[in-house]
Amino acid sequence: MSFSSQVKDELNALQIKGNCCKKAYIFGSLMSADVLDGQIVVKIKEKSTADQLSHLLKTIYKIDPETKEIRRGCYNAFELKFKSVKIADFLSFADEFSGSDEDADALNAYFGCENCKQVFARAAFCACGSVSDPKKSYTLEIYAASDT
Repeated sequence: MSFSSQVKDELNALQIKGNCCKKAYIFGSLMSADVLDGQIVVKIKEKSTADQLSHLLKTIYKIDPETKEIRRGCYNAFELKFKSVKIADFLSFADEFSGSDEDADALNAYFGCENCKQVFARAAFCACGSVSDPKKSYTLEIYAASDT
């Protein structure tokens, strides 16, 4: 197991208390998702992240995503598919986010407490990021679906 996988497993073991933070985790996890014909599709490498996202979707939005394990050579991932107008609206908003004061105020409306932004960043890292072992060299990366 890689260092990055270990970190993600540890982060996913942390309890997420408030419903607002659970929503923030969902939104952060989906920053690399695609929306195709109203269906949200996200590929996640770590089982702990896929399990956490699936659990929170069921708990908060009563959505039971279709989950499929993908194995191609040494590439393993989990693909989650589901439909949700509310989540698709957030992803559309995030894709168009300009950083203006109005957009920043609208973004803050998605987060209910001070911890939500930290949980959002944690989820984004767990879903589409990596970190190298600081004993070797230190690099933290989070991949985004677009360059905006």
